[in-house]
Amino acid sequence: MNTQQWIRTPQGLQLWVAGLPTPSGSRRVVPIRRKDGSQTYRLVADRRLADWIATVRLVAKQAMQHDPPWRGPVRVGLEFQFPRPKNHYRGGKPSPDRLRKDAPHLVAKRPDLDKQPSARRTPGRL
Repeated sequence: MNTQQWIRTPQGLQLWVAGLPTPSGSRRVVPIRRKDGSQTYRLVADRRLADWIATVRLVAKQAMQHDPPWRGPVRVGLEFQFPRPKNHYRGGKPSPDRLRKDAPHLVAKRPDLDKQPSARRTPGRL
């Protein structure tokens, strides 16, 4: 299976991007020294965040390469699928035949959508 896919629908476009959405988290302040001796500062985010945004942007560009940019309002829906935690499997090794009988069908624990603000803002960064 491809890691990126898109499907055209009557309502628009559906994108599927493989990978773990990265929460934006806190940015770090990094001092930058200039050649003249002065100093400035730069806010630096987690590298995984930039990689996630670049991956989503790449898939969107590939899907829209032959279409003009959309004008007007756009509705965006997001769905995230995360791997099961290791404690859902007997012995901690992920395998369909090792899934515990008491493992929940749906998981409502971290990381939840509240921890994915960067993923929610990603459409605006395309």
